[in-house]
Amino acid sequence: MLTDMGQAKIAAREARHIANLPQHLAQRLIRLIGDIKRIDYVKASTKAVRNDVPDGAIEAEQKVLEYGSQQSLVV
Repeated sequence: MLTDMGQAKIAAREARHIANLPQHLAQRLIRLIGDIKRIDYVKASTKAVRNDVPDGAIEAEQKVLEYGSQQSLVV
């Protein structure tokens, strides 16, 4: 099953092969395909970062932010 972005990339590639397609439209389609590839790269990078975060680390950080931190008054 393709994602919406995958379907958009396929549609843009197929549209580039339309007979007598004006050059400015072909250039826009090429740019669109490049933009979709960049979005796919960002999604993959985000997923890799999420996979590298240890289990429970986000919840622990949220607790620290929720309760705050108070420095001890040691003299």
